[in-house]
Amino acid sequence: MLKAAGLVTERRDGNRILYTLAEDRLAAGVGRFLSAVCPEQILLRHTTWRRPAPRSEKA
Repeated sequence: MLKAAGLVTERRDGNRILYTLAEDRLAAGVGRFLSAVCPEQILLRHTTWRRPAPRSEKA
């Protein structure tokens, strides 16, 4: 199910199958879920995580 959704990738090592999370896709999916459940928190998180760009000094 997770592989079909593109949330994990698999790699075979002999008779083992190793699964790795597709971090970008997982983060995007969780972000969409959270924005639907609590949109105020998403707005708050964006404003606290983004830092203003440094100002350049003109000589």
